[in-house]
Amino acid sequence: MDSSNLAVLTQARDWHRAGFGVVLSTVAQASGAAPRQPGALLAIRSDGVLAGSVSGGCVEEEWITRVRAGEELPFPTVVEFASGPAEAAYPRLPCGGTLRVVFERIRSSEWIEEILARTADHRLATRILDLCDGTIRLTDATPAEATRLENGRLVTVFGPPWRLLLVGAGEIARCLAAMAQLLGYEVLLCDPREAFAPAASLPGVRYLPGMPDKVVSTLPPDPRTAIVALSHDPMLDDMALLGALHSEAFYVGALGSRATAEKRRKRLAPYFFPEELDRLSSPVGLDLGTRHPGEIAAAILAEMIAVKNRRLSRNGGDGPLSRSASRELGVCPDPA
Repeated sequence: MDSSNLAVLTQARDWHRAGFGVVLSTVAQASGAAPRQPGALLAIRSDGVLAGSVSGGCVEEEWITRVRAGEELPFPTVVEFASGPAEAAYPRLPCGGTLRVVFERIRSSEWIEEILARTADHRLATRILDLCDGTIRLTDATPAEATRLENGRLVTVFGPPWRLLLVGAGEIARCLAAMAQLLGYEVLLCDPREAFAPAASLPGVRYLPGMPDKVVSTLPPDPRTAIVALSHDPMLDDMALLGALHSEAFYVGALGSRATAEKRRKRLAPYFFPEELDRLSSPVGLDLGTRHPGEIAAAILAEMIAVKNRRLSRNGGDGPLSRSASRELGVCPDPA
């Protein structure tokens, strides 16, 4: 979602620079079967062209009509969308979930430039929008922060793109790189072997020269980085894993059979505490019972997504989200 949000911000900035009016919508809260999660962005140009999404289409359709009509609206404003009677003032969500969406008019693109600069530097950024007067403040964010409504403010966290470092070129790497880029990952590749140099030239992938241990240490991996060893060369894979398992990378995997994985664990055991070594996914990916390179890549990416979204027990679970009725909310909090 971070990559798509940055794309929406970039488009909104370009529209604003070109002289168009732009309304930005942000999912502030979501519950139930809501189609998008907090932080999702939608930008609507004054002529109805849009970028991004905050629902399955019903919210977008309603607000495209309002923006095109030049309707005078109080900005910023908070609107709730949920299942309800047909005569409700705003469209219902057929999925039955609940969304709280903040709508605002972009009056300056300076804050967008700053967020894009910070995320390009692989830094987290927090944007604080005052719902009473529309003022905006930017601060650094911590990995634990999340998009939220609090005390009459919309707090939105913008992160850099998710990264995937592949160690070892080949057919699986080619398939995995293509799939990961479709999901917005920045894909990096390391393979110092001369014989694999032609395979290292993958579309959209940044090649990092040098041995895997040096590449990992100079990257360095952060909580938005995944590292997958695919070289089939124990020396290269182990060099990458020694650094990866000591890093903040959210996912670390290595290709190989169960027998190969057991041998690898024994080689690595002297260098790690048991809980550190348990972070390693090996054999890498979900067990789909396949040997097809594309399907293996899909299995790896599926497990990465599950870990990133905290759906696997190794990273814990998601907490429940609250629901509320559908209504338009006041912009400023009550004095009490």
